[in-house]
Amino acid sequence: MIHKVKPLILQLPAWRRRALLVAVLLGFGVLIGRSVYLQGMRTDFLQQKGDARYSRALTLSAHRGMVTDR
Repeated sequence: MIHKVKPLILQLPAWRRRALLVAVLLGFGVLIGRSVYLQGMRTDFLQQKGDARYSRALTLSAHRGMVTDR
């Protein structure tokens, strides 16, 4: 005898679904607002960070041994 297994679907109360939807939308709104703020209004901040990562001068000393193949 084969029993069919019903998929488990979580049923939330309507107020909890709305609260979860509002929380998710609010989170996305905060992320979009922060993105607009940094990329549109504070472009100098991101430019300084990019320049600091790109234009670095490092002096590395080479530790070489004897050349033994000749």
